[in-house]
Amino acid sequence: MDIACKSTFNKGKLIQGDFELEVPEYMNCDAKQAVGYVRPHDLEIENEKVSEDTVLATISHIHMVGPIVQVELKREGFDEFLEAEISKERFRFLQLSIGKQVYIRPKQLKVFIPEDYSI
Repeated sequence: MDIACKSTFNKGKLIQGDFELEVPEYMNCDAKQAVGYVRPHDLEIENEKVSEDTVLATISHIHMVGPIVQVELKREGFDEFLEAEISKERFRFLQLSIGKQVYIRPKQLKVFIPEDYSI
């Protein structure tokens, strides 16, 4: 499942609430609405805030499937759920559990600026 977030876009920055992410290929775009897509395997989880492009979230569900762990997260301050897929090794290293607060950030983000923003 892809994660799609409605956002605004201004001079190379994707903005959603207090989260801003540099998207240099769109430096010439001004104040347009946009949609940012992140695939679950492209969402990084950290125990501490390692950079400014992270978002605080709380783990709401954990599901192990073979060598992959699916982690459902609720973003703090928003009624928004995100899903991440990480390896079992990374899961053990981070010592994740339901209710734990973590920081998430996209490793890869696709930005779409629709001509007709009707999403």
